[in-house]
Amino acid sequence: MMMMMMRIGMVMRAPATAVLAVSRCVRRAPMVPSGGGAGAGRICRRQLCHHQQLRRGAMLLSAPQSSRRAGERLGVALLTHTRRQLAQKTPKPSAPPSIPASARPSTSSSPAGPMRLVTWYTTMLKKHPLPTKTVTAAIIGLCGDLLAQNIQGSFPLDWVRTTKFVLLQAAFVAPILHIWYNVLARAVKGRGVMLMVRKLALDQFMFAPAFIPIFLAVLLLVEGRADDIAREVKQETPRTILRNWQLWVPAQCINFLFIPVHLQVLFSNMVGLLWNTYLSLVAHHTPDDGLEL
Repeated sequence: MMMMMMRIGMVMRAPATAVLAVSRCVRRAPMVPSGGGAGAGRICRRQLCHHQQLRRGAMLLSAPQSSRRAGERLGVALLTHTRRQLAQKTPKPSAPPSIPASARPSTSSSPAGPMRLVTWYTTMLKKHPLPTKTVTAAIIGLCGDLLAQNIQGSFPLDWVRTTKFVLLQAAFVAPILHIWYNVLARAVKGRGVMLMVRKLALDQFMFAPAFIPIFLAVLLLVEGRADDIAREVKQETPRTILRNWQLWVPAQCINFLFIPVHLQVLFSNMVGLLWNTYLSLVAHHTPDDGLEL
């Protein structure tokens, strides 16, 4: 950079130096007198021609604007050339290597495994609550009745009985429970233990004693045992309500106190599988199966 600036300075000073040199040469050149013969005339003409050439050169060099422009053009050319050389010698920064998508860290917080299924189920409950609960009740009823038949040792399986039990769960139990729990959530307010106690009291000591005999009566009616409704309901209702309290009171205490809100429905469904198995056993047991319910 210093060498380039020195060159530009020399170029800018060159016209002035040349003018001074030519002027000195013109002043110092000896003049031959006019008299002196042919040789003197030739010398005089030669000197005059030389003086004229020097003066023309001085006039050309003394033009300040053209000299400045020429120096500026030369300086710009030198700067441009130097920049090009520096740009060619300076290595360009290489682009960072691309990382494959499989090796990139995942920024999403999407759950994996069983939790993904739980998340999907809770999302469906929010978007389509009644259809989701209906399908869930049908699946739980299917598993519960098949488990009850396995406990009873009923082989081959009675698929007609299973179908009736599943339809009752999907078309009757699911809509009623859906309406009831919505009413319960809106009517009961509070926090913590007091909220749990209020919901549990209304659910187990008001709703359950009224719903269980109705469920048993409808199940017997669907199975074509209308003549047994009065006797079976009178005989099985007190015992079934007691078993309901033994199962659901501690289960709901755990559910309301320790289970996260978005998993409470799933927990109730798991307990409901055991309850549906018991209800199927109550509705279909015989003295020959040897079961004490």
